[in-house]
Amino acid sequence: MSFLRPEAKAELWRWREVLGGIAVALIGLWLVAGPGLLLAIPGYALILAGVIIGIAQSLTTNYLDPLIGGSLGSVVPYIIMLAILLIRPTGLFGWRTIERV
Repeated sequence: MSFLRPEAKAELWRWREVLGGIAVALIGLWLVAGPGLLLAIPGYALILAGVIIGIAQSLTTNYLDPLIGGSLGSVVPYIIMLAILLIRPTGLFGWRTIERV
């Protein structure tokens, strides 16, 4: 028997999802990039991108999936990447000018 109200339990589950998404993004980034490469990236753009994707996916899974009855959370990372590439083709922290060689 639990001493928490159902609303408090739901809020705890939501926070668990958000923090889990952030943790998975950071651990995955560390496994892929390695600690040495991670420090060589100016601005830590990969960390920011991982956090944005993780939070957006968790929020979509919690709030939009029950409304539409599907798994939109799996599609959200691709939608975000496509939107960023359409708005800023050089990436979030890319150069504004492209040098032609």
